[in-house]
Amino acid sequence: MATDATNTKSIPSRRQSILQSTTTTLPDAPEQQSFPFQSLPAELRLQIYSHLLYDPTTYVLPFPRLRPVRVRRSGSKSLHPVILRINKQVHSEALPVLYSKNIWMIRTFPLDRYGQEMTNSIGAINAGLIRRVFISVSPLMATCDQLKAVVKEELWAVYAKMGIKGDELTFWGWRCHDGETSKTSDKDGEKEKWVETVEGKDIEKFGIRRNWWRQDREEGDMEVEGESQISWGVMKGSVGTMEEV
Repeated sequence: MATDATNTKSIPSRRQSILQSTTTTLPDAPEQQSFPFQSLPAELRLQIYSHLLYDPTTYVLPFPRLRPVRVRRSGSKSLHPVILRINKQVHSEALPVLYSKNIWMIRTFPLDRYGQEMTNSIGAINAGLIRRVFISVSPLMATCDQLKAVVKEELWAVYAKMGIKGDELTFWGWRCHDGETSKTSDKDGEKEKWVETVEGKDIEKFGIRRNWWRQDREEGDMEVEGESQISWGVMKGSVGTMEEV
């Protein structure tokens, strides 16, 4: 009997085994490593910013006393400005992409009706990053002749009130309604021209899509007329846009 008792003490009970197994020390979980985003080449980081902050299928419409609205179109994608909150370096690198690559549809005519309030909601510093401006002018605002004859310095002065740096724009263009009586004239001789008219098919090389206004017409915009009565133009030296970036 003594022998049997000794053997029993040397064998751990089932309860003991279970308790021991639950108190076994497990190895520490490996620490999650953050992706070294800022160690990527600057060119690659800019491509990522463009993918997150630029949409070539639409435009931004600022309003007085209201936040700007990005007009969503068929095929538009969501933007992700939350990336600006990562840190100061990313903010400083990505912010110019958001403001400089997207088209800003800024109401400008008549010149004396628009000013600083158009960009109050984004601030003068951000407005100074805008590089691509387009305007669509109705016959009630200005005729095509008036638009084509606008003095650049006067327009730039209006933009300066908004914080926009006219001399640093890489693209400025317009859309207007010619009408049947509109005639382009060159008064005061051959003065230096800083704008030029382009064909409708060519305006799309600059990132402007004619179907924006076709969609507006379907939504009830009575201002839109036949394509043959629409005139398009750009600032000389305007740079096109590549959707791939």
